[in-house]
Amino acid sequence: MASNFESSINKGSDGLYDFSCNTCKENNRNTDDAEFYCEECSKLYCSKCVEHHNYLFNKHALLSTKNISKWPQTTVDALEQCQEHQKEKLTGFCEDHCQLICYVCHVHNHQKCNHVVLIADKLKDSNLKKDFKKLSETLNSQHRQLIQKKDDFEENMNSIEKSYKKILEEIKALRKTINDSLDQLEMNN
Repeated sequence: MASNFESSINKGSDGLYDFSCNTCKENNRNTDDAEFYCEECSKLYCSKCVEHHNYLFNKHALLSTKNISKWPQTTVDALEQCQEHQKEKLTGFCEDHCQLICYVCHVHNHQKCNHVVLIADKLKDSNLKKDFKKLSETLNSQHRQLIQKKDDFEENMNSIEKSYKKILEEIKALRKTINDSLDQLEMNN
């Protein structure tokens, strides 16, 4: 998985997992990060929208972020797009604002900034490339660990909820037994 992001990292993308849900975008909603890609629809879906998609198209093959290497290259190239100017490619980095920028951003918003550098110039330093590669591998590893921890947490929550329901049923049964015993004692007196 690290090699798939290497090209976008080496070109200076700061949003490794910043894939936006197509449905949210199309409906002018706050776009959630995409967690699934449908090969047949050629669209990205967040966890909320994928439920509706699956209801309508339950036979479509979905790829989760665990299989991001199988997502189409054009989607990965979206990481290199400017978030503000969708048709522009990220070409620079404003050190004053710690922000990746495109040419349009530079002209309109960062013209007076003193420390704007081209990403390509920064990447000529081979040590920096190695650092980016190492960072990419670290981020990918941490992302996998977070996904595993999230899955473990959800599994634990399900287990706790099942235990809670079981204990609640046992308490109800015990209470009924106690009430029945008390009723029996009252009748005997």
